[in-house]
Amino acid sequence: MKLYYEDDLSLGEIADKLGITRQAVYYTLKRALRRLKGIEGQLGLVERFLMYRRSFDGIIKELKSLRDSLSVDDRGKLERVIKKIDELIERGGLVV
Repeated sequence: MKLYYEDDLSLGEIADKLGITRQAVYYTLKRALRRLKGIEGQLGLVERFLMYRRSFDGIIKELKSLRDSLSVDDRGKLERVIKKIDELIERGGLVV
């Protein structure tokens, strides 16, 4: 899965690299995806991530709407907080 999805190798390239047939790579990827979907169905991690993401997007939107009513110093502090939240979201660090 890493070779296919992260390293962006084709089925044929993976087969050559591992010394197996292209068909074996195809079936192995399909089987792994089915297993992952089953696990995801039980754990619900993607849905939980999306729920947190929507919540934090809403919080950031509210914080940005407060920005204009703050002093210049407080605006800078608020911008730093928003930036930290954005960075955590991008790294996936807010998923519990």
